Amino acid sequence: MAFFKEGRDYVDGAQYNISSRHWLELSPYFNLSVAPRIQFEFPHNKPLDQDQFFVDELQATAQFKNVRLSVGRAPLVLGQSSYGGFILSTNARAVDQIILSNDHPFRFPWIFKYLGDQKLVAYFGTLGPEYSFKNTLLSGYKWTLKPLNNWEMGLSNVMTIGGEGAPSFGALDFIGDFAGFSGTSNSVSNRILGFDTRVGIPKLNGLEIYAEAFWDDKTFKSLKRTLIDTSEYKLGFYLPTLTSNGRLSGRLELKYVSELFYRHSQFQSGYTLNNEILGDPLGPDGKSVDVNFDYAWNNKAQSQLKLTYITSDSNTYSNTGNSINKTADGLKETHFMFGLNQKYQIKKIDLLGSVLVDYVTNKDFVANKKLDYFLSTRVKYDF
Repeated sequence: MAFFKEGRDYVDGAQYNISSRHWLELSPYFNLSVAPRIQFEFPHNKPLDQDQFFVDELQATAQFKNVRLSVGRAPLVLGQSSYGGFILSTNARAVDQIILSNDHPFRFPWIFKYLGDQKLVAYFGTLGPEYSFKNTLLSGYKWTLKPLNNWEMGLSNVMTIGGEGAPSFGALDFIGDFAGFSGTSNSVSNRILGFDTRVGIPKLNGLEIYAEAFWDDKTFKSLKRTLIDTSEYKLGFYLPTLTSNGRLSGRLELKYVSELFYRHSQFQSGYTLNNEILGDPLGPDGKSVDVNFDYAWNNKAQSQLKLTYITSDSNTYSNTGNSINKTADGLKETHFMFGLNQKYQIKKIDLLGSVLVDYVTNKDFVANKKLDYFLSTRVKYDF
């Protein structure tokens, strides 16, 4: 099981790919970038797959003063973790979208300057023809402020709306749902609204504590439905210096995703792009504990140890409006994962290797046990 794979679909067998990234600066204010990939697959006990060609990134970027505009297949990661968060992560491929943001933090004038540094990003994209409603729109924003040197917080809202065969909507519906504070009774969109925050404690070896809390189609009629049945929560701890020489760092993350999060009765593809969750691949009705240790041997060699426990349920629920009731117990899928990543740099060449062992119980909610292996090597050359 490989997470945060940028939309790549790994097979049970061998897979090879050649990818590159290119930039073209046409002026100080405008540039282009493209990242093509050729993939070769050799699955076990199946016919040889055809060679495949992908475009992982293709975007044009314009910048004027402190305003940046990106158009195209542009990667966007939002959240407190290194891979992003529950809104947008590196799990799915980049969305075809328009992104508007400020390039570097700014401060509002007058008394609002005490809100601290500000970062604003808004995005408008499409989930493509494979979605249950063809070309459903994905739109959202994140507003991040840093009122203190060691404290930042953010407000995010994202919605899926429209598409061929989806409920029709007007301009006021779009504006209200985009802002995130309208009611859910109009049933024209699926919305995820929430907060994230990070606090640094320099006196404790630079300890950072971060958290995320999001609610899928919030309702004020039932606190249980909003806070438990349609929610996700994350609590993380990052310690950049576990040893006196500063070479060892550690991270602990605890995550909970409710049974309805990322799901929707109308937008039946859920919060996905090409069947990959846009946010955290833990998915609905899941819990996880992640422990990472990173060690820098020198400025050319780094190692990472990853330990993960995941549990996901396949229970059946009924929706009675303001409450969710379990109607049948399903199998529970559990993962005990051990991963080791190694990076070594030789001049302009980066050598990267990964090994993942995943001991699974009831894989894909089928009553069995299976030991999965994932081995990857990568060579990167900068020129």
